[in-house]
Amino acid sequence: EGKKLGDYTLIDQDGVEFKLSEYFGKGKPLVLSYVYTTCPQVCPTITMELKKAVDGARTKYGKRFEVLTIAFDTANDTPAAVNEYARRFADDFRGFRFATGDEETITGLLDETGFFRVKQDDGSFDHMDMVTVVKPDGTIYRQVYSLRTQPQTMVLRLEELIEGKA
Repeated sequence: EGKKLGDYTLIDQDGVEFKLSEYFGKGKPLVLSYVYTTCPQVCPTITMELKKAVDGARTKYGKRFEVLTIAFDTANDTPAAVNEYARRFADDFRGFRFATGDEETITGLLDETGFFRVKQDDGSFDHMDMVTVVKPDGTIYRQVYSLRTQPQTMVLRLEELIEGKA
């Protein structure tokens, strides 16, 4: 927390390349979440709870924040795989985008945010249930853990930033 994120080139669910810095300087907090698209249960559950929390926050704050889900299994999370995964949760990707990148980019971003993951022999990952709430200037504000059981905590961190309580 308190660390300014570097600028990373990512590729979204539609195959469009963009810079992480495009989110900064617009006065909106950013929520970063982390998944791998071949995850059988945990990642879809995390994304489902994130979507519910985002939908709830949108009723109060509209488009005053952004969400970016990072697919981190660079061997399998192609833009097509990310698109297929993303469409299970969203029809419109304005304000709720999914992205991936090359190994160096994803490793750098995840290490910078403190997202822990370990690849297992079967190709699956052990990883944290965490989202990162980023200030509008690109500085990490808070890490929110246990999204599957406490999604309201993420909304509270967004509220702090949007309403100027941080």
